[in-house]
Amino acid sequence: MYAIGEVGLMVLGVLFALTSNKRNEENKSIKEEQVILKQLKTDYKANLLQL
Repeated sequence: MYAIGEVGLMVLGVLFALTSNKRNEENKSIKEEQVILKQLKTDYKANLLQL
């Protein structure tokens, strides 16, 4: 019975770690997207001025 509890805790720990990692990866992707969008906006304004 004790071993079943230990295995359950291990499974929960692994699931928590995977969820946390996925969330961190999504946050990094969102930050990268924001940087790209800001650069596009800057480029657009510069191109508009040249026209």
